[in-house]
Amino acid sequence: MSVPVMLEVFNKLGYPAWFRIVIGILEITGAIALLIRSSSRYGAIILALIMIGAMISSLVKGAAGDAIVPVIMLFLLVWIAVVRRPVNRHIAEQPPASKVR
Repeated sequence: MSVPVMLEVFNKLGYPAWFRIVIGILEITGAIALLIRSSSRYGAIILALIMIGAMISSLVKGAAGDAIVPVIMLFLLVWIAVVRRPVNRHIAEQPPASKVR
C-alpha cells in the first residue's frame, strides 16, 4: 500500500520494493488462514516464518531493540500452531461408543 513508514523500513533493511509486496501478500494469506480452523496451523507457520525473517533482519542490521516485537509474535504464533490443531472430522463424526456389559 506504499505506506511511507514501511517503505522506509524495507529500504533501511536493504530489501527491494517487490519484497514488501510479497511479504504483504503472505501476511494477508496467513491472517486469513488463522481465521479458518482447518488451516490455522498453516497460517501460524507462515506468519512465524515471516517473524523469523524480521528478527534476523533486525539483528543483522544491528537494531536489537527492533527484534522484540517479532520475538513476541513468534512465540505467540508457535503457541497457536501447537494449540490450534485441525479438527479430525472422522473422530468428530463418530457416535460415542455404547457400553457393553
